[in-house]
Amino acid sequence: MRKIAFSLLCALVLNNTPHAQDSKPSIAVLPFISAVSNTSQSNYTSIVQDMVTQQLVKGNRFNILDRSKFQKVLDELNVQKQEEFLNSKIVEQGRLEGAAYLVTGVINQMSVTEERYQEYNSVTKMYELKNRHNVEIKFSFQVIDVARGIAVHQENLYAKNTPNHDNKQADALENAQCLLRKQVKMSVAKIFPEEIQLVSVEKEDKKGLPDMVLISAGTNYFDEDYKKGNECEKGLMDKINIFKKKESVKLKVYEEETITVGDKIMKREKLIGWLKLDKVEGEFSICEVTEGAEIIKDKLASKKTLLVRII
Repeated sequence: MRKIAFSLLCALVLNNTPHAQDSKPSIAVLPFISAVSNTSQSNYTSIVQDMVTQQLVKGNRFNILDRSKFQKVLDELNVQKQEEFLNSKIVEQGRLEGAAYLVTGVINQMSVTEERYQEYNSVTKMYELKNRHNVEIKFSFQVIDVARGIAVHQENLYAKNTPNHDNKQADALENAQCLLRKQVKMSVAKIFPEEIQLVSVEKEDKKGLPDMVLISAGTNYFDEDYKKGNECEKGLMDKINIFKKKESVKLKVYEEETITVGDKIMKREKLIGWLKLDKVEGEFSICEVTEGAEIIKDKLASKKTLLVRII
């Protein structure tokens, strides 16, 4: 009985250690600040902040820390600019909370304007006076590496509603928000790329080389909204709508090597080949091999792990 009790105690202790609980990196999305003077429009900060948080939550790859734990420090420092988030006190609070990264943001513009314009009516053959709304949103955000205390990424995003979503103010706001959300999604995917693996060969060419391959990324990665045709608008989004223009999506195939330099262990990405997205099927996608078919075949035969990244 003592041995059983001791074993149970050890298991309990091990399961409650930080490393045993979760090895996912922790991220804190700090309260965004607004540089917009209009009080009603400055409230948009929480909406933009939630956009970023939602994209980080997807895929369950990170632990999202409670941002309220940073509020006291931010209030004391009276943070008003992007650069001030790099204050040593904020970074130190991040270390205390176990954060690997801090995500900060500033709303630089949130404007809603109304204008009147003339539109030709082909039925009455006369010009009609109409109203339309213009919504513009600008915000900048950065990602701070807590261990090094430096910003490893900083980006400015801008969205303006399109002409076919401008008659009603609510529609213009919703459209601009949708456009901004798409940009946030692309930025987060670029900063924190998910690990995609080349799973298997789906089809070989006449020479026995891989022609079509299967990768471990599907609708969750490539955005199911595109597949359903639920675009925000018809202009800008067509340029990044991967289901309409799959040929524009390049995927890099690489092998990760571990190299020891002195007392440091470093990782190097070795280029293997290139793919082109062909079809999305649930949690997987089928891609055409455009370069490196022979080496891809050799690596898979040798049971090597090949990774894929959107470029």
